[in-house]
Amino acid sequence: MLKILILILIIFFSIGCTSYRQEEVSFRNGNTALYGTLYIPTGKARHPAMIFVHGSGRSTRETFRYYADLFARKGLAVLIYDKRDIGSITATELVSSEDLAGDVLAAVQLLKGRDDIDAQRIGLWGGSQGSGIAAMATAQSNDIAFLISVSGGGVSYAELNPFQKANRLRAQGYSEAEIRDAVAAIERLQEYVRTRNNPEAAQAVLDRAWENRWASVIFPSRRIPTAEELKTWMQWRDIDGTSIPDWERVKVPVLAFWGEQDTVVPVQVSVERIREALRRAGNQDVTIIIVPRADHNLMRPPNPENLPAAEYLETMVEWTLKRARISG
Repeated sequence: MLKILILILIIFFSIGCTSYRQEEVSFRNGNTALYGTLYIPTGKARHPAMIFVHGSGRSTRETFRYYADLFARKGLAVLIYDKRDIGSITATELVSSEDLAGDVLAAVQLLKGRDDIDAQRIGLWGGSQGSGIAAMATAQSNDIAFLISVSGGGVSYAELNPFQKANRLRAQGYSEAEIRDAVAAIERLQEYVRTRNNPEAAQAVLDRAWENRWASVIFPSRRIPTAEELKTWMQWRDIDGTSIPDWERVKVPVLAFWGEQDTVVPVQVSVERIREALRRAGNQDVTIIIVPRADHNLMRPPNPENLPAAEYLETMVEWTLKRARISG
């Protein structure tokens, strides 16, 4: 059955196949230089384009090679680029969401200035944290034509962190009672992150947590971060912030996916909040899909080929070709 599915995918993505070339490009956001690869379909027409937006952590353009090839073969120009300050932990941690959204908008300006790109048909694809960054960039610009969101979180880091840690403990076989104790410790420590008050009490909470076997799974250190250290990490600096205010300003067509079995992002609450935000924006072109049995990366086990779910790929390609006005 799996071999048949793979064959169907190959046939589907080969129909209307368009060849392309690759071009190394660079662009700037303020003092920051960014480097990437632009996939350009053959032909003299001005092509619609899509920019891929990274999630959290350090990442390079290699993350998106599969998708770039997929869309370029369908006639869409694709820009993938290295996330800023790769390999520099301190510099990466000092980056803000606004900086990352600015990188995206700088990429948009690069594409708008090219003769082979249709400036009226530039879209964004954002995964995980990149979903919120793409929403922020779209909210700030009139140059985005459509937006694809994959596993976007509609919650704050204060909500996300205990959710992720609880699922990590659950996956390792810890009891629900242990998980409740761990979450309670996380939430008490987050109050210190939020207020920066009473570090002695926060350290006492962490010391007690380390008396339990689960502490090493969820706490990277036995020492609480100092007030200065708390300034260096994006999530700590804005622990209660969410992407919802940006989604409330997104009026372009949106396709949003989540995996039913995502253990990184709370799916139902994220769906509800983002859907409601788009409703408040007056957005009339919103498609929301929860992929059965899929995880945060829209994959489902067993998956020896390491490919996303077939229906996710099929729907995403069809939706994009329609919104980018490419005859398929």
